[in-house]
Parts: sequence; structure tokens; C-alpha cells
Amino acid sequence: MSRWRNRTTVLQRDDVKVSVMSYKDAFGRGFVTILSVPSGDNTLVSHMERERQDADMWHDNLVHIMEQMGCTVFSEVIDGKEKAPDAAVTAQGAEK
Repeated sequence: MSRWRNRTTVLQRDDVKVSVMSYKDAFGRGFVTILSVPSGDNTLVSHMERERQDADMWHDNLVHIMEQMGCTVFSEVIDGKEKAPDAAVTAQGAEK
């Protein structure tokens, strides 16, 4: 994977959206990955890694776990750019 600074994947199942976010720590200590469910009680789990490739692995694993639980990738944004713009259209089409 490229040398990203911010990576966000949003997944959805029914009316519930889940976000997996990875970004470079502001103090240069490493990379933080957060799994967040913003509805209800705003549940989140965070993890820090020193190396980008380890943060990538955590990010990919969390996305895979959520897919196994029935969530579908709604969007993936890397450094502010949509990785697969048609993913959002596909996810929205599945809702109808």
C-alpha cells in the first residue's frame, strides 16, 4: 500500500455505519487505528502501531472482521481521495 497519512473505511449494515480510521499520530510516535460505531453510545476501540505496514494490517483485519459480520464497504478514502468511487454507488444501490 502507498504511504498514506489518513485512511478511512466506512462500512454499513442496515442502518448502522461503522468506521475504521487510521492516521499518523500527531506527535510522530506511530499510527493510530480506530474502529468506531458512532450510533448509540459511540463505541470505539483504538490501537497504536509504530510502523505504517502494521497499521495497514490492523486496518485491513478490522475491515475484514466487519465484513464477516455482514457489513458492506460503503467508502474508502485515503488522504482525502476516494479509493473506489463506485463502492459508494454500489452500497447505496444495495439499500434500495
